Amino acid sequence: RSKRPHSHPNQHTREEIRRVLAVTRQNKRLGLVCLWLHLKRNFGYRRTVVALYRLLRREGVIPAPTKKRRRKSKPYEAILVPGERVQVDVKHVPQACLVGGLTSRLQGAMHPSAFEAYLAEEGIRHKLIAVATPRHNGKVERSHRTDDERFYEGNKFYNLRYLREQMERHRRLRNNTPMTVIGLKSPAEMLRRYQEAV
Repeated sequence: RSKRPHSHPNQHTREEIRRVLAVTRQNKRLGLVCLWLHLKRNFGYRRTVVALYRLLRREGVIPAPTKKRRRKSKPYEAILVPGERVQVDVKHVPQACLVGGLTSRLQGAMHPSAFEAYLAEEGIRHKLIAVATPRHNGKVERSHRTDDERFYEGNKFYNLRYLREQMERHRRLRNNTPMTVIGLKSPAEMLRRYQEAV
């Protein structure tokens, strides 16, 4: 028989659970940390991000993680200046998002040779990586996944102008979203701090 306690004096109250689940339903596209900050700033939530994660796991909102064999990563050279090194990849807009004749207008929006000519003109060194090696451009692959989850999923684009407006709105939002990897600060905040320090 299990000796696990049925309750704890510091556990989430029923009201907290109800509020967390309601806010989670209304903000499905927010990641765990962004959801936690949203609850903290706007609803006075005082629990830790770990407590929130455990609650969402227990309520079935977050599925149990699957075990994967991890590749041992090689040391990554730190970048000290914003924009010193940039990963660029081709992102195709999912067909499900395109409505009407927008597909044909997006073909060849920026040809690779035009891109390379621009880099040469600006004096930017262009380093190609081997095909089918996502570990070499992991940052941009992760960015694609986030874009799919938070931007393309559930959106429809009727014309090129609307697509560009929505992309600009999404870019502003992404640049002002706090990230765990940079100490819960947004990229825009980090850039401002760097510019002030220089």
